[in-house]
Order: sequence, then structure tokens, then C-alpha cells
Amino acid sequence: MYIKWTVAIISASLLRESLMRAYETLQKEENKSDKMTLLYNYMTGNEFSMQMKAIVNGFIKMQEELEKEKRSLMASWKRREKTINGVLVNTTEMYGALQGIAGSSSIVHIDALELEAPEDEEDL
Repeated sequence: MYIKWTVAIISASLLRESLMRAYETLQKEENKSDKMTLLYNYMTGNEFSMQMKAIVNGFIKMQEELEKEKRSLMASWKRREKTINGVLVNTTEMYGALQGIAGSSSIVHIDALELEAPEDEEDL
């Protein structure tokens, strides 16, 4: 009789455990369906659309600011380049005028303002 009760208790425990697992699985599947429905409703709703638009608009604004800054820097660089070129031209002209007045041998030789000799002449 003791063995029958032990078998009955073990069988009842196994049956209980199986029923609990089946219920948990059913709950998970039910929750999964609910979550999918909630997610679908959220993604097709106005709130999600507005958030996505805000994110995209933020990126567009950052890109526009970056392009504006880039154009500004390019304009600044171009102004500097023209100023530097103007200074170099004026310096070269002044150097040439002084050489013409005083003679080439009287003025200190400045390599950066002189014409470089072609490579063929250097070999001779």
C-alpha cells in the first residue's frame, strides 16, 4: 500500500509540474501576441512617426550646420590664400625692382624669390 501512495504522490507531482509548464508556455505565447500587437500599434501610431521625424530633422539640422561651417571655413581659407598670394606677389615685385635698381649682386640672394634653374642646366 505504501508503494501505491508513493507512486500516486510522484505521479501527482509530475502531473502538477507538467500542467504548470503548459500554463507558463501558454502565458508566454499569449503575452507574445499581446506584445506584438502593442508593438505594431506603437510603430503604426502617431507617436512613433513624430519621434522618427524629430530624429531625422535633428540629423538634417546637424548636416546643414556642418555644411554651413564648411562653406564658411572655405571662404575664410580662400581670403587668406588671396592675401598670402598678394603679399608674395608684392614682395617678389619689390625684390625684383630693388635688383633692377641696385643690381643683382648688390642685393642679398633670397632663394624663395629666385627662379629655379631647370634641371637640364644643373646637370651641365
